[in-house]
Amino acid sequence: MQGYDFNPEIKMVNLRTRAQKRRAYNQIEKVRTKYERVMRPQLRSVFEAQKLALIKLDNPDTNDIARAIHSTDKDMQRVFVWMYTAMSDDIYPMIQRDSEKIKARFVDMEHKDTVVSGATESTYDGIMREYIHTVTGERITKINNTTLEAVQYVYDYSDNTVDFRDGVIEAFDKNIKMSRANTIARTETATASNASSMKSFRVLNEDSRIEKRKEWVTTLDDDVRDTHKPLDGMTLSLDELYRWSGKYGETIMDYPTDDGHGAGPEEIINCRCFIAYSSI
Repeated sequence: MQGYDFNPEIKMVNLRTRAQKRRAYNQIEKVRTKYERVMRPQLRSVFEAQKLALIKLDNPDTNDIARAIHSTDKDMQRVFVWMYTAMSDDIYPMIQRDSEKIKARFVDMEHKDTVVSGATESTYDGIMREYIHTVTGERITKINNTTLEAVQYVYDYSDNTVDFRDGVIEAFDKNIKMSRANTIARTETATASNASSMKSFRVLNEDSRIEKRKEWVTTLDDDVRDTHKPLDGMTLSLDELYRWSGKYGETIMDYPTDDGHGAGPEEIINCRCFIAYSSI
């Protein structure tokens, strides 16, 4: 379970006061920070492997470049599946209000030697594992596409293979391996916490006829985006989308850091907001 001071009594459900929301945020930040610290060096290793695969190419074309970048897909997949799985397990007690169900689930997990299929594990775990494999594939595709664009730019402005190799080394060592790896680790752990909590809440309450709602919660400090400040406390039904217009145009999100509806990086990168839930 959690490898730090984690209070299972702190929930993301039916938060009535600002103090309750602050406690929930502080705990979510512990979860995010835990996995962000582990992801950073893992992503750097993946990017280093991509760099080495690229500089080994002799007279490359665009297909060679794409293959080199995708040569690390399995390693990237392991990183993301691990992070999303562990994140969803850490978030689960904050969504599940029944302490006996929490205890039973984690006792059962401790006796599993291998990952089993959804047919033999609980319905919740089966749905979550299927969801994780789908969403991690989508995240990796977006990351690789961005890397491919950066390398393609180097390729287009290189006169020869030596220029290409030098450009790749500079791009990876100066930006991709460090600052981009840090940004991805921070943003993806925040995304995973919000996406996992949303999916968990939906799965756990799927059969309930009680109306379920979600609430956008910010940290209400000086670093909150101007476009997110008006969203603090905004409550919608679980299937509604947050929509607003601002200096970046119209933005649509299901939850903070959601880019599935076209939200740009300026609304996502380093966002610390989270979603709280309620049942009426």
